[in-house]
Amino acid sequence: MNMRQVLITLMIGIAAGVAGAVYLQGAALPYLPDALSGRRATIRGVVVAKEKKPAALLLTVNTQQGALLATFTRNADETSLLLGPGDSVELRVKDYEPFIENPKILRVVKNAPPVPVEPGATMSGPAPATAQTGTREVKPAAAGKAAPAVTSRKGQR
Repeated sequence: MNMRQVLITLMIGIAAGVAGAVYLQGAALPYLPDALSGRRATIRGVVVAKEKKPAALLLTVNTQQGALLATFTRNADETSLLLGPGDSVELRVKDYEPFIENPKILRVVKNAPPVPVEPGATMSGPAPATAQTGTREVKPAAAGKAAPAVTSRKGQR
């Protein structure tokens, strides 16, 4: 092989390596060590404070590693609606740092306990009465007339 063929082969190899690194990152990531792949950590915590600035949203999050201040400058209004004090949040960051800008939000769990909804049930309307309390039955009134309310108690008819 002469010098010209070696240089051409070397240039083609470098070009293929650069193109592969740029366009095929997803295919190579599972095989690279953490330091080279740029993998990120998932941090779980609870939002303890929220402050809305004109151009940013500041969240104080308590995590197992310590407290952190997350600053959101992109989508600050939407993030403000999504997160509130007491909410559990999972953030994708490169590594734990006390000050983080624009972390990716993976998951939000609201602080209120979930209420199971039965199939076919509606979310509006009064709560159903229990057997221990009296119920008040109101019949629809005819046009222009007010119907008297009928009260029923357990054991009475």
